[in-house]
Amino acid sequence: MSITRQVLLDSRQRRGRRTIGLASAFTLVELLVVIAIIGVLVALLLPAVQAAREAARRTDCVNRIKQLALACHMFESARANFPMGSIIEEMDTITDCGGGAGPGGPPWTVLILPHLEDANRFSLFDMNAKFTSTTNVAGSAQNHALFLEEHSSFKCPSDPVSAEGTNYITYFGVQGGGAEPMFTSQSHARMFFDNGAMILNTSIRMQDIIDGSSNTFLIGESRYCDQSVENGWCGWASSAKKGNFALPMVLAAAVEPINAFPFADHNPIQRKILDIQTRTFGSHHAGGAQFAIADGSVQFVDENIDVTTYYQRAVRDDEDRTNWVTRYPGEPPPQR
Repeated sequence: MSITRQVLLDSRQRRGRRTIGLASAFTLVELLVVIAIIGVLVALLLPAVQAAREAARRTDCVNRIKQLALACHMFESARANFPMGSIIEEMDTITDCGGGAGPGGPPWTVLILPHLEDANRFSLFDMNAKFTSTTNVAGSAQNHALFLEEHSSFKCPSDPVSAEGTNYITYFGVQGGGAEPMFTSQSHARMFFDNGAMILNTSIRMQDIIDGSSNTFLIGESRYCDQSVENGWCGWASSAKKGNFALPMVLAAAVEPINAFPFADHNPIQRKILDIQTRTFGSHHAGGAQFAIADGSVQFVDENIDVTTYYQRAVRDDEDRTNWVTRYPGEPPPQR
């Protein structure tokens, strides 16, 4: 092959490679169109992905509250009664909350630990010493250190406040309901009831649930555990406390409708909400909240449930105490 023919052949091959390269490259307009299409697809898929994740978290929430209910049932099987909601030995009756300002004994959340396969943690608590109520009303050093620890069994994974490492609690014992509590503090904002399945200083037996175990709330989901200070005002191992700022802590009642207080207005990590956490339930699941029933089942209760029905499902004996004026004549109900 002559030198001239070789040069011509090499030139044609180079031109061919350039032509192929130009034909296979993206123009700027084509690249922008592809990016736009990808963006639209992501926008369409993201809600579906988020919905799938929330469905998984909601299922996890059901399982967690179910395990708590089963632990309460195992406690009842062993002792013939459900755990006390909390214990304050210095109180003769549920209305004896005045005077002093001290924490009490173990709450139901601690009492059921052996039945949650957490006997090791249970053994670390000093049952003969004071338990922490709130961060500024501490119990013994040993019990306070355990109060600060995280326990994921008591946290709903859908709740944005239930971050890893916090002592947050989502699941509260149902101490009753209606508009007439047995005792209140802070201008009737903080409430103690005695008509639920878990109450202060009294063990409720299965036969005490006159309305039937399938009709009575045992544990309810709440998004109102106050975490507005470091380590939280309220924690999963909080004991009830007495005094001028008395609180049942890990107990709540059906007084206000489910999700009555908007999360944005009453954010537990931004505002002190101890004055509402004892009288309502709620969740970050759309439209209602999960409740464990006294028979061990779990139900999602719509936030638009009839208020009288809601009250009655929170009490164990269908006692109708829905009239605030009867107990506190001349005084308005607590304000939202």
